[in-house]
Amino acid sequence: MNGARYNLVPSLALIFLLPVCPAYARSSKPIKCMNEIRTLSLGMESFKESEGVFPPEKTWAELLMGHNVNGLNKQRLTYIPPDTVDTIDPWGNKYIYRYPAQFNTNSFDLYSLGQDGISESGGNDEDDINNWDPDHPWLYKAYGFASNGKFVLKVLTILICLLLVAGALLGFLSRRSKARS
Repeated sequence: MNGARYNLVPSLALIFLLPVCPAYARSSKPIKCMNEIRTLSLGMESFKESEGVFPPEKTWAELLMGHNVNGLNKQRLTYIPPDTVDTIDPWGNKYIYRYPAQFNTNSFDLYSLGQDGISESGGNDEDDINNWDPDHPWLYKAYGFASNGKFVLKVLTILICLLLVAGALLGFLSRRSKARS
């Protein structure tokens, strides 16, 4: 009976953690997208620094990847890491680049259509991920993150630790009662 109780703790841990796994998988795509937008934005800034202008809308991806297009990027410099960043978002849609920008004055707009693949607002839908909104409202609305993601991680960490401590305690008590018998 005591061995059954000891095996119950890992099972309970799985019961609590399994619902979190799909949420984590779902949540990793927006974070990856946000990081890719940041990397692409750094590439755009580097391009502007060396060429004097931001890349044109139609050829931005080719120029950042090191192609010479219409006399731009004559040195064939690569402005984004070739194997780590793609111009396709995690949901399989192309990133949308706008220059001149509608939202970023004196710069460019870069955004993903998000998980639904549609933007009715030019990058401001609640699931669109963009480079002009520093508050990232899409984290809270469309992707189910708490307003403070660190709090959620702390709670999950505490729950896991409590389950591990409970399992160890039950195992210790089980062995102790067997030793007394």
